[in-house]
Amino acid sequence: MSEVPVEKNTVVLPLDSTARSAAVLPVAETVIRLAQAIPCVVQTEMPPTPIPGLKNKFPGLKTLLEHAIIAPPRENPAEAIIRAATENHSLCIVMAMHEGQKKADTGLDAIAEEVLREMPCPVVLVPPERGAAPWRVRQVVLPQDGTPVTARAAAPAIALAGRAGAGLLVLHVSGAHAVSPQEPGSLTAPRYVDQPQHEWPAWAREFLDRVRSLSGEHPVKGGIQMCMAHGEPGPEIVRFARGHRADLIVLSWRGELAPRCALTLRYVLQHAPCPILVLPESHE
Repeated sequence: MSEVPVEKNTVVLPLDSTARSAAVLPVAETVIRLAQAIPCVVQTEMPPTPIPGLKNKFPGLKTLLEHAIIAPPRENPAEAIIRAATENHSLCIVMAMHEGQKKADTGLDAIAEEVLREMPCPVVLVPPERGAAPWRVRQVVLPQDGTPVTARAAAPAIALAGRAGAGLLVLHVSGAHAVSPQEPGSLTAPRYVDQPQHEWPAWAREFLDRVRSLSGEHPVKGGIQMCMAHGEPGPEIVRFARGHRADLIVLSWRGELAPRCALTLRYVLQHAPCPILVLPESHE
């Protein structure tokens, strides 16, 4: 493997010899290509499978590893992933949500949950159920609730959609049980936003203008579309993503996974039909 300076763009790729790596690899390959990044491979098995063995098991891995950084293995896989991302100033981590045993409340296994709690950079979580099929980014779903925290996800979502030539679907969910955001700077939906004949058109234009202003100058060839759903946020995001055959859901997260916190993120993690890009609150 060639030596690569840490100032290069890197994407951390946890690998083992299980089926979850077969599901993650097509996603990681696309992310690395779009970001023009270098993979930083973290082997999560102990003892680690030799690199030639991984190449034999996953033939497509040979090209990916030509200029890869191979991180030192550690007893604690989550610690190894977090340290590799921190030391290499990585753009993101691309990993499976689980392998076999997963927690009922998050849909993650212990490794993925620990990485999510301590993540030093954005994390792309891949459902192993997707299998080894090629992965392209054609439709990106960006849920927004009008708060500055969720709006911070606009820039990376639009940048990714622009590089991929994908469409960006900005989704706002309203409902009878939805709590109006209290965060300073929030753009609160009008009372009748779920009824297009009322205040929806003007509010939607203002909402999209705000998203675009926060995103910088990233042309999206596939277009940016404002969409509306009515109901509980988690189920509606999943339903919308399924109905529009989304390839990626982008969520900004405040960093709390305690019981009764991050209910939307928890639901989406458990039921999402596609990979999820989770952005930490502090990510710029």
